[in-house]
Amino acid sequence: MVAVVVLAVLAAMARPLLFATVDADVAAARQVPVRALSVAFLVLLGLTAAEVSQITGALLVFALLVMPAAAAQQISARPAVSFLITIVVAVAVTWLSLTVAYYSTYPSASMSPHSDSPSTRQRPAAGPHRMAGHPIGAPRRAPGADRRGLVTLLFAGLNLG
Repeated sequence: MVAVVVLAVLAAMARPLLFATVDADVAAARQVPVRALSVAFLVLLGLTAAEVSQITGALLVFALLVMPAAAAQQISARPAVSFLITIVVAVAVTWLSLTVAYYSTYPSASMSPHSDSPSTRQRPAAGPHRMAGHPIGAPRRAPGADRRGLVTLLFAGLNLG
């Protein structure tokens, strides 16, 4: 529902927003409400980020909002071409990432034994079937769970962390 509202409002203000983005002074001289457009756009961006970050996470939302647009501006200064490049890069990065994650042999960060999010936190081991050598309250780990996540493995290979 939020996506429909955001897209409808964005479609309604697309031309004045583009005009204000390209040249704010000329847009203001032509009675385009530049300040109101800026505030409305930031509200739409905030609504979108808040809605999507529940699914993908804030870091991924930030990366998908900033990276494609920044790359497109380095390739072309024309707004229409830059807009199309932004869409192509965002979709390509998303599908490439999903493909790599699907075929990867490494667990995702949410499946990492080092993750402490509420959705992945395991119940403490208790009772006589508790794993030997683990203190009371320590999470049980699935077989093979000592493998690191892909990002951690890459950073370790680069000696960055």
